[in-house]
Parts: sequence; structure tokens; C-alpha cells
Amino acid sequence: MRLFEIMITVLSIGMLWHVIWYRKRLTRWLGMLLPLLLIGGSICHFIVEGGRWQMVFVYFSIGIVLLVYLIRELRPVSEQKNSKLAAFLLSFIALPYSVIAAGLPCLLPVFSLEKPTGPYKVGTVNYSWLDENREIEQGEPRRINVQIWYPAELDSTSQKAPYISHLTVLSEALEKQFDTPKWLFRYFDLVETNTYSEPVFANDIGKIPLVFFSHGNMTGAGFTNSFQTIELASHGYVVAAVEHPQTALTAAYPDGSFVPFVDFFSKLPMEYDAQNVVSSRVIEEQTQDLEFALEQMKKLDEAKSNSLFANKIDFLNVGLFGHSFGGATIVNTLYKNQLFKAGINMDGYIYGSDRTESIKQPVLLMNSDHSIDNDDLSNKMVMEEQKRRKRAFQEKAYILDIKKAGHLNFTDFPLYSPLIAWISPDVKQNHQIVNEATICFFDQNLKESSDCSLESLISMYPKINFRKGDE
Repeated sequence: MRLFEIMITVLSIGMLWHVIWYRKRLTRWLGMLLPLLLIGGSICHFIVEGGRWQMVFVYFSIGIVLLVYLIRELRPVSEQKNSKLAAFLLSFIALPYSVIAAGLPCLLPVFSLEKPTGPYKVGTVNYSWLDENREIEQGEPRRINVQIWYPAELDSTSQKAPYISHLTVLSEALEKQFDTPKWLFRYFDLVETNTYSEPVFANDIGKIPLVFFSHGNMTGAGFTNSFQTIELASHGYVVAAVEHPQTALTAAYPDGSFVPFVDFFSKLPMEYDAQNVVSSRVIEEQTQDLEFALEQMKKLDEAKSNSLFANKIDFLNVGLFGHSFGGATIVNTLYKNQLFKAGINMDGYIYGSDRTESIKQPVLLMNSDHSIDNDDLSNKMVMEEQKRRKRAFQEKAYILDIKKAGHLNFTDFPLYSPLIAWISPDVKQNHQIVNEATICFFDQNLKESSDCSLESLISMYPKINFRKGDE
């Protein structure tokens, strides 16, 4: 919770219990000070922090206690004893009310992304590109949303960027799909991202590498790895997050149209071959999304005007990183297209065509505590995945195991709620490990830098294990 949220929550709940159990007036200065603090804190909360629906029970309790305090000030009650029965009855209502009032803002907080550690400020811009050569369904061309982060030059007109750039159309799409009210997601506009909307490209930097991100299945979206994309951009990369229609929770477009999530897998038997047949088809589409996005980025780079990226991108050094199903997409793309020079698979299976050769480009595999490498080898799916990994990850592969990391630690999701953080613990440190490994790997392989090594992370973080793929 934020500072003024904590202040008004503690004050309002404390004063609520006071009016339940004590009819006796407070001293005059305290009777004036507490309401003034509550009113002042509420004003600061709305002006500085911004109101949100999770605080509605707190707002209601503020109204109740201020009204009661005003009535008692104007019409003082007698000094007679309180009715304990009435106080007990009210307490049965006030107790769960207080728990909800204090708990709801904590369970769904307004989180803030860590400030990027790189030397550059970060700008962001969004595109929605139509691929006329592919169809999503019934003759409709496939459209992909791409959010790009980049090193930026700020001025007095620079405006902070929201966490979800298309929140309005996304909320409307989710309402149509799941009957969720649009206001439910509005508080995401309060998230501090430390980025800015469409400032000019940093002028003290030459051509820099381009890196694409591919999200996971169902819950993923272009913005769900912002902790990582923003940090990477601050260190001198152009980072493009591709949102894949049908595997994203909802792909919502500027014109109000959307493509809902399609459940390709839950009804399939838990057998590797059955899962892989369907996965291969979807992964191939997502690979083409990445290749299409690469061609669109080349057009932005070649544009002579009205492009933030004109002559800014080094297309000889293009990388990829992805989470879960997106990680599988990264592996497939590296196999298929040598234009991509290095890639990172974060806790993902490597579904796709059963290839006998290893990946030629450098690749980093980051594993959680519950990854395939740590699973029961008697499971047939695990055995098949292990065989594929041994073939794919050889002389240019590196494997990083992060102990006490959950599958979602490679995303922003643990920031959304402590309930998610409970199954994906040590959020701050795990994000830091992921970011440092990502930057180090791409610096080595896309910038030819020797300033860091993945091996050095072991001495900094005892909770990680590092090995080469052929060991």
C-alpha cells in the first residue's frame, strides 16, 4: 500500500472502532486533530496517489466516522455507560469489514516497477501491424500488437507512460468476453513504470541491438514482462514485445476489435506427442509473428521521416527472449532463422519439430525450481523433454537454475498480488537475477562485451547454479 493509503486506512479503522466502543468525547484538541488528519490524508491520497476501487471500504468508513464525530461534536452524548450489547453486535459487523477494508488494497496493490539501472531514460511506443499474408480466422488478416521500449532523450514535454498503453480497449474487450466491469482494471493506470510516451531516441548513441520478447500462453501479454523489457532498454537496447493473438489473454486493437484467448491445450491428454502436435502449429505461427515484426522494424529503421527508429537499429545483432510457451517459440525461431543471433528461454518446454542437431546460436536457458530439469524423470513427458534439451542445448548453450523461483518469477505477475508472490517468492531478488543474466548474456553475444560473465553471477547470488549445455 502507498503512504497516504496506509495513513487513512489506519486512521479510519481505528476511529471506527473508537465510535463503536466509546461514547465519551475525546479531548477537544484530539477530537479536532484526528478528523483533520483523516481529511487531509484523504485529500493528499486522491491528489498525489489517485483513488482506486480497492479502497472503497476505507472511503466508506471515512464517511461514517467523520459523520459520527461531527454529530458528537454538535450534539454531545451523555457520559452514561456504553451499551456493551450494542458494541458487541456492531463489532461482529465491524471486524470482517475492517479486515476487508485493510486487506483488499493489500491483496491488489498499486505496485511500482523498479527504477531501471542503465544509463539511459526509457521511452516507449506502440504499434498494431496487419500481416496481409496470414489469416487469423475466416479471411481476417492476422494482426499483432507490438510495444517497443528504447533509450530516450527527455525534455520538458515528456509525459510518463502507463503500464498498459491500451487499457481502455483491453478493458472493453475483457468485459465483452468475461463480463468483467471495465473499472476493475482502471487502477493499473496508477502503476509507476519509469518510462515515457514516445520521446525522441537518445541522441548520444549509435546503432544498437534489437531484441524481441515472446510472452507465455493464456496469461501473457506484451506488457507482462515490463520489469525486464524496461531494464534492458535502459542499457542500450531496442526491445520489442510481440503480443501473439490467441495465446495472449486478449489481443485488443486500437479500433476496438479484439482476438480472445483460445484454449488449445487443456482438453488434450497429458502426453508429449499429443501436446506437441498442437503446440508445434501454434509455435510456428508465433515464430512467423516474430519474423513479421522484424520486417516491420526494418521499415521503421529505413524510414526517412516520422520514425523514432530511423537509422537506429543494428540488424546484424538481433536477439530473442521468451517466457514459458514464448520460450518454446524462441527456440523454434533460433532453429529456423539465422538472422536471430542469440536467444533466452525462460522456464519453457521446447515443443516443436523433433530436430537432431543442436542450436547453432548462443542460447541461455533459465530454469525455475519447478522446471523440467528438476522434475521427476519417471514421467514420460519429462523424459521426452529432457532428450530434446540434451540435443538442442550443446556447445553454445548455457543453463541457469534459480532456486526458490517459481514459474511466474520470470514475469511481472508476482507484483500484481502477494497471493501470486506466495507461489513465486523472493520477487525483487529473482527479478534482479533475471535482469542481470539477461543483460550480461545479450551484452556478450550482441555487443561483444567482455565486461561481465554469467559465471560471475554465482558469487553474487548463492541461490543460482550455472552450467554449460554440453556439461
